[in-house]
Amino acid sequence: MVLEVRNATPDDSVDITDVYCSDVEKWYKIRGNKRTQAEYEDLTPYERWRHGGPWLDATLCKRHLEKSTTELGAIPLVADLDGEYVGEAEFMLCLEPEPYLDYGCLSTLVVHKDFRRQGVGTKLVGECIERTQRAGFSFFDTVPEDERSLKLYKNVGLMKWKEFPVLSLSIKKEETANSIEGFVELNEVEDPTRDYTVVIDHWSPAKSTWKYLFDEEHRSLFSALRPRVFRLNLESHEVVVALDHWGWNREAGRLILLIKPYSSSKETELKQIVTAVRDVSSEMGFKSVDARGVDTDVISRTMLRSLGFGGKPAFRKQSFRYLRRQL
Repeated sequence: MVLEVRNATPDDSVDITDVYCSDVEKWYKIRGNKRTQAEYEDLTPYERWRHGGPWLDATLCKRHLEKSTTELGAIPLVADLDGEYVGEAEFMLCLEPEPYLDYGCLSTLVVHKDFRRQGVGTKLVGECIERTQRAGFSFFDTVPEDERSLKLYKNVGLMKWKEFPVLSLSIKKEETANSIEGFVELNEVEDPTRDYTVVIDHWSPAKSTWKYLFDEEHRSLFSALRPRVFRLNLESHEVVVALDHWGWNREAGRLILLIKPYSSSKETELKQIVTAVRDVSSEMGFKSVDARGVDTDVISRTMLRSLGFGGKPAFRKQSFRYLRRQL
């Protein structure tokens, strides 16, 4: 048997979807918070997407591959075993301010359930690392989905670099955000990720997070409200704050925080940020806001908890590990 890795194209979407669907044991019809077991054919594209992303529907998968490659420079790869697709991986090359710098990032990896423990995942990740190294980049990063993938990543030299806690803030009615000193709401938003470091919600490359935050086609899947973005000029930092809601719950907000320069923030600065987040979140109708992954090298977890970030996150994880390998 011959296992080969090659670049994927949008025309591979049907076969890629088959690989991802093999990882789903049961399918569900989703109405609000209610789930009813159903057949795959009876689900809408959105309901399939809810089971793990655009790869679970061939049409959405094709569009994802088209947009991510042309607009973000993503590089999708497929593993071919004697003419059968048995795995898929996607990575991109990134340039961000410190501490991330120049790195390749593995954003997704799936191996067909019938072909696991045969070296498919290792070969795909190895190809991503090799291409990143050939491009002259210094690091290779990823966020493991589970313990199974963590073991694979350790075997190819990726080690824990950071541990990001996930915290949640309960929202109550507050004063209007415009009364906060230094508050500037941004209506036309240019990508700030080349100058500002993402210190809350660096789950994926910053340019990817920012792109999908304003991608109308992506947001139309779950009838998303428009995100709100504002800038705060603080004593020692400039910050850009984006507030969005989770695709499955309009009352549960998601906080993205970018900072310049990358250095520890003062308690007075955090109070200003949290006050603005509370007020804008209240205007957006949120009952809570998740900080999905706090960079505790810059933002004190203890301070955030003292300012109200002590609730249970709507996001399913309590923390996540960020892995890195120096090349």
